Amino acid sequence: MADTFEAAPQKSAEAVPVVPPSTSEVSMRTMQSDLSLMGQSGGGAPMADITRVSMPADNSPATGPLGVPMPGAAAPAAGAKPEARWMKPLIWTLVILAGAGILFGIGFYVVPLFLK
Repeated sequence: MADTFEAAPQKSAEAVPVVPPSTSEVSMRTMQSDLSLMGQSGGGAPMADITRVSMPADNSPATGPLGVPMPGAAAPAAGAKPEARWMKPLIWTLVILAGAGILFGIGFYVVPLFLK
């Protein structure tokens, strides 16, 4: 007996109903400040303003919006040895792996001794 596949009968596609166009008007509320800006620009798209920004000439550390120094913005002290940023995560990864290995060893070798 051969395997056969019979597709389920499908309904014929009916015509999609056409939605009549809307005859109602759409009202839009606009703020007075928006209307005045549109009047100043001639009603076109808004234009970007070009603003020049100057940086401080001294080597003071960069600060955030509230005057708080930004992390990593301070320059290293003269003669300081640069520290590799990857060293700390590597050490923590090794500590976590060693801890997981110790827990595995305790669970695999020591716990069965007490369950006998």
